Amino acid sequence: MKREFETGRIEIIQAGNTDFGYLHLAKTEEKVQIVNILILPEHQGKGLGTTIIKDLIAKTKSANMTLELGVFKINTKAKSLYEKLGFKTFNETKTHYQMRI
Repeated sequence: MKREFETGRIEIIQAGNTDFGYLHLAKTEEKVQIVNILILPEHQGKGLGTTIIKDLIAKTKSANMTLELGVFKINTKAKSLYEKLGFKTFNETKTHYQMRI
């Protein structure tokens, strides 16, 4: 079955006049996919990414949608965070884990 993704939405993550990173999402009728999330290194480790993902989890759950993402296998720190947030691995490639909640 062919599924069409909305071309996606890229948002700059900012507060005030400060850019912290960006978020790229793609949607179908059933799911939202985090294509990429990037928090600039100087802003990492402060809970910003966690807050954004928790907000996405709440929004997708309230819309009865699935939230999916891919994470590089070598990025164990990110995978651990996603697991703490409730994501489960549903597939893997040579380089990535595909996760959903």
